[in-house]
Amino acid sequence: MSDIHPILERILTQHIAILGKTGSGKTFTAKVMVEMLLRKRQRVCVIDPTSAWWGLRSDRSGKGPGFSITVFGGLHGDLPIERHHGQSIAEIIATTDTSAIIDTKLMTVGARTQFFTDFAETLLIKNAGTLQLVIDEAHLFAPQGKVADPQSSKMLHAANNLVSLGRSGGLRIIMISQRPSKLHKDSLTQAETLIAMRLIAPQDRNAARDWIVECADPALGAELMKSLPSLPTGEGWIWSPEKGILQRAKFPMIDTYDSSRAPDGSNMKVTLAKIDLPAIEERLKAVAADLTENDPKRLRARLAELEHVLSEKPAASAVDTSEIERQAEERGYQRASQEARKVFAPLIGVVRDFTESALTLIPADDEIEVTPPPRTFFLNEQHESRKPAPVMPARPAARSKGSGVSSLGNSGLRRILIALAQKNGLSARQVGVRAGLSSSSGSFGTYLGKGRTEGWITGNRERLEITSAGLKVLGAYDPLPTGRELLQYWLGELGNSGASRILQTLAERKTSFTAAQVGERTGLSASSGSFGTYLGKLRALELVEGSRDALRASPDLF
Repeated sequence: MSDIHPILERILTQHIAILGKTGSGKTFTAKVMVEMLLRKRQRVCVIDPTSAWWGLRSDRSGKGPGFSITVFGGLHGDLPIERHHGQSIAEIIATTDTSAIIDTKLMTVGARTQFFTDFAETLLIKNAGTLQLVIDEAHLFAPQGKVADPQSSKMLHAANNLVSLGRSGGLRIIMISQRPSKLHKDSLTQAETLIAMRLIAPQDRNAARDWIVECADPALGAELMKSLPSLPTGEGWIWSPEKGILQRAKFPMIDTYDSSRAPDGSNMKVTLAKIDLPAIEERLKAVAADLTENDPKRLRARLAELEHVLSEKPAASAVDTSEIERQAEERGYQRASQEARKVFAPLIGVVRDFTESALTLIPADDEIEVTPPPRTFFLNEQHESRKPAPVMPARPAARSKGSGVSSLGNSGLRRILIALAQKNGLSARQVGVRAGLSSSSGSFGTYLGKGRTEGWITGNRERLEITSAGLKVLGAYDPLPTGRELLQYWLGELGNSGASRILQTLAERKTSFTAAQVGERTGLSASSGSFGTYLGKLRALELVEGSRDALRASPDLF
C-alpha cells in the first residue's frame, strides 16, 4: 500500500475518531500522528488513562532519548497529579508551548472525573493557538447512555463541549476508543475523519455505521463495514468525506518506545529524554497560586473586609490604603481575573457607593486583589532566613492615565496599546513586560484578540504594531519608561517585597545567577516556598527568565 503520511498530515486539521478493538493498532496509529507533530515542534497534549504513552520520551529501542514531552501522573510521571490539579495543568497547556502526556491510570474513577471536568472546562476557555488534543479511551470521558452520577454528567457535558466548541479555539481532537458503542454520539459525530480498524462486537460496528450514516455516504461504506471484523492489526480505513479521502491503509511503525505492550518480566531501564522540570514546577506553582487567589470564596472574604473598612470611615474622608497595599505586595498578591470581577460586580458597586474617595480600595477594571494561598503547589514551604533586606528605591509617583476613551479605562488592553505606542514593532513578550501582563496568559490573548478585532492592533506575536485607529482610541498617555528606568519603575511597583529584592539582585548584571546565589544575596532561602512564589510572580510578569540554575533579568531592563 502507498505511503499514508501525506494523508495523515491532511486530516490533522480536523477532529478524528480512531475506532478499533484492543490490539488492532489504534494507539500506534495515533502515536504515528503525534510523532509527526512533535518533530515539527507543534503543541500536543495526550489524555492517557492506560499509561500507554510515556514511551514517547524514549527511542524505539528504549536505550536512547525520544521527545522532550512532560509526563504528568502515572508511574513514569515527572510530576504527580491529584484530582484538584485539572484547572492548573489546563492553564499551563492552554497558555504555553508545553506538550504533555497526562497519565490518569493511578487515579480513582472519582478523582479522574473531577480532574478531567476541570481540565476540559479550563482548556476550552483558555486555549490560545493550535493544540492537538488526544483523548485515549475517549468513552471513559464522554460515555454514551444514561449518566446518573452528577459528577459524571458534568464531565460528559464538559467533554462534549470540548469537542463541539473547541475547534474554533484552536483545538484539534483525536478521540481513540476500543468501545465506540460507549462513546457519546454528540462527540463521535463531531469527528470529520474516521479511522476504522478491526471491530468485532456488533454494537461497536453499529457505532461506526452510525457515523457513516451521519457524516458520510452509506453506499460507499459497504466495503468498509464488511471488512471491519477481519482487518489485520495495523490496518484500517481512513475516511474523510470533506477532503475526498476513502482509503484502506497499513499504518507504519512508531519510532518511539512501545510503552503500551504488556510487561515481559524484563528489568530493562528505559532511557528518557530530559525536560526542564524546574521551569515547569515554577510555572505550575505560579498558576496554582493565581487560581487559588482568584477563588470566589477568597474574593468574597476580601470584599467583605473592604466593606467593613469603609463602614468604619466617615463618608467624606479619604481611606489610607498604603498599609493594605504594602501587606498585599509583601505577601505577593496577584491580580484576579476578569471573570471574577463580573461575578462580584454588584458587591463592588455597593462598596463603591460608600464614598467616592474610597475607590482607591477597588482596583480598576478586572484587577481585584485577593489573599494568596497558604501553601505552594507540589513543593513544601520553608521559612526564610531573617537577613536584613537591601535598601529599595523610592516608589515612583503614579503615572498619568491620560485621557483615552473611557471604555478602555486602565484595562490590560489600554496598557498593551500604550506599550505599542511607545515602541512599535514589539514581540508579544516585550509587550507583556511593558504592560505588566504575562504574554502567555489567557487574559493577554483576550486583550490582543479584541485589539485585532477592533482594528487597533495588527501583526503576529513575533511583531505587533498599533494602527492609526489604535492611536486614536488610546488618546493621551504616559508610557512606561525603558531600560534602567523601567527597572526602577518595577522595583517601585513591587515595593519592599521578596520579589523586588530578587529582581534587584538579578538586574545587577546581564549574566545569570543561580537560585542559591540569589538567595544568599537577598537573605531568602532559595529552597523555600516563598522564594518560589516570588520567582513565579516575576516569571508571570516576564521580568525574569531562565531556569533556577541560570536565572537572569529580562534584557528589556538593561
